[in-house]
Amino acid sequence: MTFNFILTCFILIIPIFGKAINYSESLILYGGTILLYFTSLNHKTSKKINKKLVYFELILIFLSLLSTLFSKNIGFSYYALFNLIFCFILLNLSLKYLKIEEVSKYILYFSFFYSVIFLLNKIGLVTIPPDESLDNFILQVWGHSYFADLLIFSFPYLLFKLTNSTSLTPSKKLFNIISIIFISTIIFLTNSRSAITALTLGTIYIVLPKIARHLQAPFVILLVIFTLITNLQFLSQNKYTKSFDGRRPEYWQQAINAFLDRPILGHGPGNFFYINKLYQSYPDTNTNYAHNSFLEFLCLNGLPFTLIFFGTILVSLKYQHQNHRLSFAIAFSALLNSLLDPSWNSIGIFSLSLFFIFYEFPHFVSPALPSDNKHPASLILLIIISLFFISKTASDYFYISQKYNLSQSLDPFNINPRLKNVNEKNLQSSLTLFKNYLPLYRTLAENTTKVNFYQKLIEINPLEENIQSYINLAKYQLLNNDSHGLDQTLYLANKNLNIDAIPVSKTIELAKIAYEQGIYKYEQGDKNSSINILKIALHFSQGWSHFYIELANAYWHNGDTNTATELLKTECQQNVDSKLHCQEYLNQNSSNFMRPGENEFKQTILNLTN
Repeated sequence: MTFNFILTCFILIIPIFGKAINYSESLILYGGTILLYFTSLNHKTSKKINKKLVYFELILIFLSLLSTLFSKNIGFSYYALFNLIFCFILLNLSLKYLKIEEVSKYILYFSFFYSVIFLLNKIGLVTIPPDESLDNFILQVWGHSYFADLLIFSFPYLLFKLTNSTSLTPSKKLFNIISIIFISTIIFLTNSRSAITALTLGTIYIVLPKIARHLQAPFVILLVIFTLITNLQFLSQNKYTKSFDGRRPEYWQQAINAFLDRPILGHGPGNFFYINKLYQSYPDTNTNYAHNSFLEFLCLNGLPFTLIFFGTILVSLKYQHQNHRLSFAIAFSALLNSLLDPSWNSIGIFSLSLFFIFYEFPHFVSPALPSDNKHPASLILLIIISLFFISKTASDYFYISQKYNLSQSLDPFNINPRLKNVNEKNLQSSLTLFKNYLPLYRTLAENTTKVNFYQKLIEINPLEENIQSYINLAKYQLLNNDSHGLDQTLYLANKNLNIDAIPVSKTIELAKIAYEQGIYKYEQGDKNSSINILKIALHFSQGWSHFYIELANAYWHNGDTNTATELLKTECQQNVDSKLHCQEYLNQNSSNFMRPGENEFKQTILNLTN
């Protein structure tokens, strides 16, 4: 069993890890990469890595390190930085030892194997449950198909061989045709919109030269447009597929807004989950990825990193297009997929993509001389990645063993033991390394009464779906007579929360607090402010008649009797459950409304339960 074969199998196994790498997977991924790196030091090859590739990688690692140091959550950026380093190690090993034909062939074999498992699960003969992190390669988890990301590499290989090889026997042609039909069927069954779109564009590139020989340019253009429209219509109309855009425009806008706020170093690698919460324009658009590799690098790593990285990719793709058409066909499809999907957040898919993009790129790889086969170990790199692997593995082991203090000591960047054991000793370091991480502040808010933790939850997630942070903070401010702070919280809640997506059993709690604050403002003589707060109370009551009446009372005793009357006569009448009570109150008190907070309505409102 040769080193090249082992390396190929390893690179084709790690894509099954998907995006969320659990403890056992990280042991294989990081440990296996280090072992392969050690083994390669004494393994001969006909190719060598040029200094330009090393400088390219060192520059990107340095820029990523800067982004990590100024990250919104250093702890998560720390792991993302090392994932980048491990990707570069795998890239260098692949470029140095592997050949495109062999890798493509084994990708096809692995695709067949995974496809059979996928079909068996689809028809119910086997069951593949997600792991504890809700991650799964074969299944579609959180609306994304990791499996389709791998099929991206096999389909262009088959099509290219079929359309560009003159030496294929009839049996091999038949095999390729059947394989293309099979892989195409599997891709459609995964419901991966990005994979289907990327392969459509990639297919056009491969078959277009053949078509252009027989058709005039205008007809070729019409054919391309027809293919795209047909594909997009299938995605948008097929009842078995997901929504047309998968909220990608929203994610892309979030990434652009985040980039504009921090254009040079970004918000730190691995932090799109923070960007998603902070910049979302409406709730329930939760994701950890921008679904576009360019925009994700732009908002997380900054402009210098992104320009250098993608600029080099474009230069290499130009070379591949001119010299290695097969490599370009695969790399082009993989790049397109990454621009529509979080495929490059998988270390395996990212490493494979870079292999095809930079395959035999003369600035990065060149023929090796006999003297080049002796490669002294890079001591610094070995020490760094080995220390990372040892500390992470040991920390994960002791976390599983519920020895949280020891786990945190061995790897301070591991958030898991911190969430299990938050105390005064590790509080400051936790807030430094994970200063914008929602679960940490939720844990702190549940175990302490510090108001700043509630405020931080709202700051990080202003469009919170369940309003509990607003309720907790408002209750704290009401009990501690923080009138100014309570006003700000109520105004923020009124601005940010979409009550149509929240049950009244939850919003009524905030309505009661706003009502108490509105009555307090009235009693203090600040009638205009009282009216504004009582409007918020009515808003969160979702149209309860008592809140309409108390707001009308506030208008009346502020001298605005017409508005008070119209509120009950017109607006309240639009609410089926409240209109009779409002009309009854208006009939009984048409000449003089009661004062707000000085009647039976106050007690009724305060006794409301959620």
